[in-house]
This record gives sequence, C-alpha cells and structure tokens, in this order.
Amino acid sequence: MRTFRISLIAGIAISVCIVNMVNIAFAGSLPWVQESMDFITGSDTEVEYNERGYVILIKSKNLIPNYSFEAGTNEDADNWTEAGDADRASDKVHSGAWSLKSICVNSNASSTNGPFTVTPGHTYKFGVWIFRDSGFAGSTSIDMSDLPTGDPTAVVSASGAWTYGYVNWQNPSYTSVTVRAVTDGTSNGKVWFDDLELIDLTEASGATYGLYTSNLLECDTDVTFGKLSWIADIPEGCTIAFLTASASSPDGLNASLDTVATAVTNSGECEIKSPPNKYFQFRAILKSVSGKITPVLKKVTVTSAVKAINTEVGAERSYKAVLVPGELVNFKIHFNIPMSTDPADSCAVTIVPVSGTPLTLNGSGIWTDSYTFETNNTETLGSMGGGFATVAVSGGKTTTYSHPIRQTYSSFILFATDEKATVDRFNLFPNPFSPNGDGRNDEASLMFTAGTDPTDVTVKIFDLKGKLMKTLFSRQAVIGDQTVAWDGRDEKGQICPVGVYVIQLKKGNVAKNGTITLAK
Repeated sequence: MRTFRISLIAGIAISVCIVNMVNIAFAGSLPWVQESMDFITGSDTEVEYNERGYVILIKSKNLIPNYSFEAGTNEDADNWTEAGDADRASDKVHSGAWSLKSICVNSNASSTNGPFTVTPGHTYKFGVWIFRDSGFAGSTSIDMSDLPTGDPTAVVSASGAWTYGYVNWQNPSYTSVTVRAVTDGTSNGKVWFDDLELIDLTEASGATYGLYTSNLLECDTDVTFGKLSWIADIPEGCTIAFLTASASSPDGLNASLDTVATAVTNSGECEIKSPPNKYFQFRAILKSVSGKITPVLKKVTVTSAVKAINTEVGAERSYKAVLVPGELVNFKIHFNIPMSTDPADSCAVTIVPVSGTPLTLNGSGIWTDSYTFETNNTETLGSMGGGFATVAVSGGKTTTYSHPIRQTYSSFILFATDEKATVDRFNLFPNPFSPNGDGRNDEASLMFTAGTDPTDVTVKIFDLKGKLMKTLFSRQAVIGDQTVAWDGRDEKGQICPVGVYVIQLKKGNVAKNGTITLAK
C-alpha cells in the first residue's frame, strides 16, 4: 500500500486588485482528483486501466499473430512481412522489449504473413498503440488490407507519446483477414507500432465485477470530508458502487469502508459518510450483468465539507487574506454539503500564528442558510506577530451524518503592526499563469506605481509556509510606474511546484501582499 502525503493548505484567488477583494479556497490538497495516470497508484482486482479509464477485465484471445512483435530474430518479426522502411526495433516500446519501427521516407505498410480466421457476424475490437516522433506529419493507422466492404481503420494522429486508437468492427461476412500497419504520406520521421489487438467481443467472457481501491490521502490534521463525485461511462446493465473510509492511521482504513453511492448515471455526486480523520481512501466496485460489457470509471473527485472561507474586515466588509492589529475581523464560511443551522451547532474560528498565542474569536455567529456561516466577533485584533497564520474551523454539524467540522487554512498573512500599504496601483497578470514553455502565459507581470517620492522597493515570492522562493525586485530610490516579471522559477533557477504563492511588494516600511497561482 502506497501513502502520499498532501498538506491541507488554502489558496487565494485574486484578480486585478489584490488586497481589496480576496477569496480563499482550496489549492493543492482537497479537492483530491483521481483520473488518468493517477489511477495506477491504486490497487485492482479483475479490473484494468486502459486508454478510456478503469474497466472490468474482459478475457478474450488476441487474434493478431505476434501482436507485440516479441517473437522474432533481430530486426525480423515472426509472422510479419515488414515494409522496406520498417523493422522490428527495441529503441522505443509500449510494452515488452520490441515494437515495429517505420522510418517514413515514403508510404508503406507492414502486414501479417497471410490471413487468419475471423467469424462472420461477430463484433471485434480493433486497436493499436502508436508513437509518432515530432518530425512525422503523415497519417498512421492499422487496417485490414483494404477490405472491399467495411474495412476497419484505427487511426492515431497525436505525436510525442504512445497513443491508443481503436474501432469496433462488425464483421459482415469475412472468414479471414490480414492486418496491416500503415504509414501514408511522403513525410520524414519515425513511427513505432506496438500491442495491436483484434478481440472478438461476441465470444468475450469476463468477470461480472471488479474492484479498484485508491491510494491513500494523508492530511496534516483531521479533516471533515464532503462529497465524492464521479465521471464514468455506465452502459445499461452496469453499475459502479463507491465506498469510502477514513481513519487515524493507515491500518484502520480497510475495516471502515462504507458504501456511499451506487452509480447508474455517467456523472454524479454523493456525500461522504466517513467521519473526520487524517487518512482517507475510496473503493469503486464495477459491476456488469453479462461480463461482456463494462462500465468505465474515468474520474473521481473528493472535496472537503468546507468549500471556502472569506475574511470580513470592519464595517466596510471588504475581503482580504491579511490580518492587521486594530481591525475587527470576521469570517464567512461556505460549505459543500448541508449543515445543521441549529444555533447550538455554531462554528468556532481560531487564528493560530506561526509563533505566539492562538486566538479564538468571540461571539456565537449565525447561519445565514445551511451552506453559509458568519462569525460574530466584536473585538479588534491585538498584535499576534508577523508572518503567516493558520485559521482553524471547528464545531458545526453536518446534516446528513452529524459529523463535526474539522478544517485548517494556512494562507493568512499577519502584520505585526497596523501599518498598511499605500501603493497606488498593484496589478498582476495573468493569474493564474503556466510556465510550461508553450508560449502562452509563461510569465506573470506585476505592475505597480511607486509614487513621486524616491523610496526603496522590494518584491518577493513566498510559498504558503512563509519560505522565500525568490526576490524579484530590490532597488533603492524607485519612483513612477514599474513592471516586474516572474517566470515561475526559484532562486536556484528551478520551476516551482504547481500551487499558490504569496507575492509581497514592500515600499519603504509598508508592505502589500497578494497571491498568484502557478498552474501546469
């Protein structure tokens, strides 16, 4: 069993004006999304992951001889006639040790040595994995030697990665076929074919159910889980049942699995039954009435009970993620699931500085509806030191399962005094940005006005735990409009991990803080 450690932190979504309105929501932890290659970190029984998602393992013989080119001598594959520009190769494979490599100077086709038997009237799955290098611009496919009627062709057009292509073929009347691996077009480049398949779905048999169990989600502290949602393909006669578990240690998960939903629709959501805890896991049971068709599990998302939290500062009720001594601060808490609105089930909010004494806000607060709670603090903040603070939400009670709320956020910024930034303009664009080299939104630009009087200015990037990632700007006697760019790299020139970062603009002795999101 593999364990992945994920910190429960909060991100701050900002637009142009960073301090005046800031909404705090999750980033990098919950929601926990499992899709695509995320699934392979879990465990499975009678199910397998393929290009569509997780499916029940349907057992049927692959009819194509030497479909993965493992049998052969050097560059010659058994049961295949290679085209003039094609050979058996080992430099790039999808599975095993060999593939079929075509160096495409001209159109060519490698084919199986003569026809093999198929059954008229049966339905077949006809597929292939193909890798096209970036220099190839022609077409790549497999077919059945241009059958006069209904010749199936599985085409792959993506380049730079192994890509799966397939078609379902209803055999009209043929008793035998020959399979070809085809490149068309006069384009230079290389193409690899591997793991061809021709599966008789009519005679296929398989399990009527299979199990997928996710890897573990480990949180820093106990958390109240909210909803599990799914995206799937569920044919008639198939279902996917979802079970969840939470525990204080990994060993306790298997004993606490509870069924939360049985899915018959392609998308949906359900409330998580498992109580607040540090560890979480889900299981999906895929069921088929026939063993010949299968549901496909594509994506699972797990959210917390708490959706987001806002600060409300003073009578102006502006929103920001900065806590300043002398201000009257309250919080608005938004939920993903319905909550008990009984006054006895009010939430408590505690501000926990990195160093110093935690402060629990006074006042009982009110439920404005079953999804929103507002604190009713009547005391201004005293000095709690500078740096970062965690805001912990506790109390409350979920309507369906009566779970108490446990949630922490680590992205609040503390001022040590009541100093406030007076920079005239503070604009950041784009946000989020994605320094992935695709030429779009690779840098974020901070634009600000330093004013008419010369002053010292610094711009720094921190992670949400207060670690300095990079100093972007540090100059003396700055005046007028300025622009500073961040390419997503730290002081060592390495791209920072995807997530939310704090950007601090300091003018003289006053500072202004906002956040920026680095995306893929």
